[in-house]
Amino acid sequence: IAIGEIGGKVNESYAVVCNVYMSRYIVSGDSNGSNDPYVSLTCFESEQKTNVKYNTVNGIWNEKLIFDTVEMELKDKSTWPIFLLKLNDYDQMSKDDLLGYSYVWLTDMNYAVNSTELVKPKWQQLYLPKSNRPQGEILLSFYIFDNEHRNMINEIKSEPETIPYSFEINILGLRDLKPASL
Repeated sequence: IAIGEIGGKVNESYAVVCNVYMSRYIVSGDSNGSNDPYVSLTCFESEQKTNVKYNTVNGIWNEKLIFDTVEMELKDKSTWPIFLLKLNDYDQMSKDDLLGYSYVWLTDMNYAVNSTELVKPKWQQLYLPKSNRPQGEILLSFYIFDNEHRNMINEIKSEPETIPYSFEINILGLRDLKPASL
């Protein structure tokens, strides 16, 4: 269904799905040394948010953020959206703190079109709000569906496949070990 016209070209409506996996290297925003992070992703006027992960510095979400109506021309990447990505620290008593932000060009990310095949996620650099210094990363992947294939969205796996491992740590030769006085 053609719904928009930009510069004489008719753009179609697509569903764009962002898998938000996890963050790393995030600096704490709270005085207690942890965060209550959540991710917000904005595309045009639409904003989607992950759940809040309480009492952690780096969140693990494994969530899908779905944008139902994104106007673009699939063959013309200059019409593809640019997302505003924010990592926020949830605060009950005051305004949430912005921990980091970035602009995400869909054309630069790993994505699949009309397929639920696993897309290799890519780390997106975040920046501090006032200084624009690097501040951690968020792991993302994207899926694009036309109207005919929208029903496939529920088939996307938002949790990566894992393999269980175990390991042991052996400490040998502790020197000058003395008992603690009680």
